[in-house]
Amino acid sequence: MSLLLLAKGSGAPYVALDRKIATMVDSFGSLSRFAASQASAPNGVLRLDAASGDYMPFVDALETFDLRGSSVYANFPNRPTLTTAIFGLYCVMGGGKYVEVQYSAAIMTAKWARTGSTPSSLTSSMAAKDWVRIRESQGHFYFDWSDDGTTWTQWADLGHPFTLAELDGSGLNISAIASSGNPVVVYADHINYTPPVDVPGVPATVPTPTEHETTYAAATIRSASVTSAPGDLLVATTLAEDRAMAIGLTGHSLTWELKADGYDPSTSTGRARIFTATETAALSTWSAQMTNSGGTFWFGMNVLRFPGCVTGAAASNYGSADAHINITTTSHDSSVLVAIADYSATSGNIRTWEGPGELPVLNGTEFTYFWNSLHYTVYLGLFQNVGAPGLKTYGLDAPVIGASGLAAIEIINPLGSPAVPALFDRRGASMVMM
Repeated sequence: MSLLLLAKGSGAPYVALDRKIATMVDSFGSLSRFAASQASAPNGVLRLDAASGDYMPFVDALETFDLRGSSVYANFPNRPTLTTAIFGLYCVMGGGKYVEVQYSAAIMTAKWARTGSTPSSLTSSMAAKDWVRIRESQGHFYFDWSDDGTTWTQWADLGHPFTLAELDGSGLNISAIASSGNPVVVYADHINYTPPVDVPGVPATVPTPTEHETTYAAATIRSASVTSAPGDLLVATTLAEDRAMAIGLTGHSLTWELKADGYDPSTSTGRARIFTATETAALSTWSAQMTNSGGTFWFGMNVLRFPGCVTGAAASNYGSADAHINITTTSHDSSVLVAIADYSATSGNIRTWEGPGELPVLNGTEFTYFWNSLHYTVYLGLFQNVGAPGLKTYGLDAPVIGASGLAAIEIINPLGSPAVPALFDRRGASMVMM
């Protein structure tokens, strides 16, 4: 059998723009390419023996790799059922930083952790599955499960607690713990790392953002709790009942830039504004505040977090009976965020978005819908993969609304095309635990 992973070096069959990609293949004949404790390789299969009493055998690959845009996946059938048996797959960056999938009894837990940050760790648990995968994509760590190692389902998105530079020089660790009771024996077979493949000049698909939303009502201040990491593009959409509202936006010492402001300056309309800022500080959780000094009208805000993205074109519009906006996109397969504030307070309970690309969907990329018959109706939707650059029209085909303010902005992911699986072994990737 063989262990396959990405290691720093050259001469790789897959080349990324600024990533160190190579293939390290080991037959587990002598374990000479691993730092190991209480590990052996009978018949070309890695064996770890965890004695009772919190003893931890392990293997660490001596070669390091770049976790950006990459993934590692493994198979854990015949898992120990004891709660005292803890084992798993770990990607380690050093200095108290790691990402892991850990098993204990019938539960598996995805986790990242780092020393000296707030929050210091984040976890997500679910019923144990045979196949698990850790992947980094466009600024987020995702954790997936599968029944067959082919069709994957995402079960956790734990954001991105590390800088991109910290992901260069990652290490692989396989370990097991028997905290008490019966010893644990771990047999490891195939493990597969998937390197990223970039197409120069072709931006990647924009990731679905994390949203941080306020309520929509009367107030002087609206606040949303936001967690952001270095390189995040933050897009704040403020939706107000009337054009007369004077809106201020503060939070986290960021410099917010007004990109679009849709309203009719001559009569009462809803007002939709889009502000952007780029996070440069360390990972933190903070409060974004929208302030109103323009009357007792209703308003609210949604802050969207796009890891590693930038903005392109922006547009503003208003309409008395037509909720549409034109925008000329500048990048291939970018996304377009569209905000609408309807002063006429027409119900949008039955609504139809229209425009090029993947349409906003309820509980998906339609991030905001709110209606109060005495005040206003607001909408916020993201059109994804909108195609070639050029003039496009977005909005609502239904309902027909009036006195609306509209704003739109293009979101671009400049990091290169999404990762493409590289098939290292016809048997796929598996880890056998007994």
